[in-house]
Amino acid sequence: MDEFIQNLFNKTGLREFLRKRFPEIEKLETLDSLKDLRLTRIDANEDFPFIFLDYEAIATKDLYPNVRARLIELGFNNLRVDLKEKEYESVTLFLNENNHKGAEVKLKVYNPDYKPG
Repeated sequence: MDEFIQNLFNKTGLREFLRKRFPEIEKLETLDSLKDLRLTRIDANEDFPFIFLDYEAIATKDLYPNVRARLIELGFNNLRVDLKEKEYESVTLFLNENNHKGAEVKLKVYNPDYKPG
């Protein structure tokens, strides 16, 4: 991903807005079990007021494997496992508000031994 876009995602007031609107996002972003967490995509749908967020992180050993189960233990609800591979697990968190407004948060979590590069 382009560095300019990455910085835009991670250093603007947009993150603060999303954290206030969806407290689960702040909870996710402040988990000690997710190292090097970064937002890699933000998208929105005009016709159906929904926000789509993609994150990537490296898990600590207390979160990996079985990321979905560990997140449920930490108080997250409405999670779906998308994919389990050797290097990572992918889960989706659905956040809903009134009037069908909400967010879909995809989290790609690499195993603790993963070395980016």
